[in-house]
Amino acid sequence: FDILVQSWNFSFSRAKFFLFGFFMALPVAVQFLIPILPDQSSASALLNQALVSPWYTFSFLCFSFFFTLLGKGNLIYALASTHQTTTAHPIKIKKISFLKRILKTFVLEISFSVFLFCIALIAVLPSGLSFFLFGKTSETLIFISLLVFLPLFLITFFIRQFSLYYFLLSPLTFTASYERGTALFMRYRLPSFLFGLFSFFLYGVFTFSLNLAMLGGVVLLQKILPEISRSAFFFLGSLFFLTWYAVFHQALWLHFFTSLAKPKNPLISEEGIAINKDQISEIPLV
Repeated sequence: FDILVQSWNFSFSRAKFFLFGFFMALPVAVQFLIPILPDQSSASALLNQALVSPWYTFSFLCFSFFFTLLGKGNLIYALASTHQTTTAHPIKIKKISFLKRILKTFVLEISFSVFLFCIALIAVLPSGLSFFLFGKTSETLIFISLLVFLPLFLITFFIRQFSLYYFLLSPLTFTASYERGTALFMRYRLPSFLFGLFSFFLYGVFTFSLNLAMLGGVVLLQKILPEISRSAFFFLGSLFFLTWYAVFHQALWLHFFTSLAKPKNPLISEEGIAINKDQISEIPLV
């Protein structure tokens, strides 16, 4: 509850958060501009676009990755900087430039994406061989592939989250950040999974509320201004809320990370020596 309240307050505390949140929300909001037939869902519309125009799909993925990259690392850094100046027990972060934040985020995201891609290839290899040799694949092989991939995906997700914070906010190298992120996750496996479920639940509530609000807005707008496009309304109307949620989501995970990585009672002597070894912060001091 404390993390939820802190993240809520943080999401409205600085205007610059919304700038970086806008970059992260833009690729999601742009999907509302894709034409959807009455018998289609947004997912099927995206799939049809991918099948009809692979170049369009590649361009959209590059567009999404670029804007997410532009916003994510800088938003986390901005949130951590505010956390550093507004909390009773601040975390200490390393000052880095705007471009270096983008570069660090790029290196970490690409590294983990390539790793997950290799894992996915290994997981689907039996099904792929079965289809290539016999022209079909069994549901059992598909189930086994999912059984192998999903746990590894979840573990990688948490390690990536923690490693990114260490890599962005401390002087640690990529390898050291990965090792420390892995150690933090292994130490707090159950709290991490429970918080992941909690975060997913909040995302579901937000998505349901946003869709309900947008549908109500469309009905009202068609009566007032029937000439306005439904897709344009969804794009403009959802952009603000998606921007806020991007800020809130990152604040939520940052506060959860600091609640695990920081000592609960940081008793440090005047010489800077920790009184209790168990109270040494996981976040390296700068």
